[in-house]
Amino acid sequence: MKRLNKFLLTLGSVASLASLPLIAANCGGTKKEVTKEERVKNIKNKINELNEKAKQSPFNKYNIVWNDFDKLRNQIKTINKDTDDKKLAEIEKSLDQFAKKVEELSKPKK
Repeated sequence: MKRLNKFLLTLGSVASLASLPLIAANCGGTKKEVTKEERVKNIKNKINELNEKAKQSPFNKYNIVWNDFDKLRNQIKTINKDTDDKKLAEIEKSLDQFAKKVEELSKPKK
């Protein structure tokens, strides 16, 4: 075997062994996954926070968002029975929309 071929063969095997720690580090799973219980807790906390904001806004504005809040409250009641990811994502989306409405209504008019 030529000297160059031996060198390349040796270098290739050493390089593959040297890369193993890097591959193992990437497979470590260091990403923190949010559990369903944490998502439900976050949703309930955000609902309570938004309810307080809505109560502080003027009465007529409060009536505008009350239907949306009632819808969210009914969805929260169903969380305990049906906690699949699709349902939680739907509730989080509705909650974000409600939060935007409350923020818009709580801003002072210019």
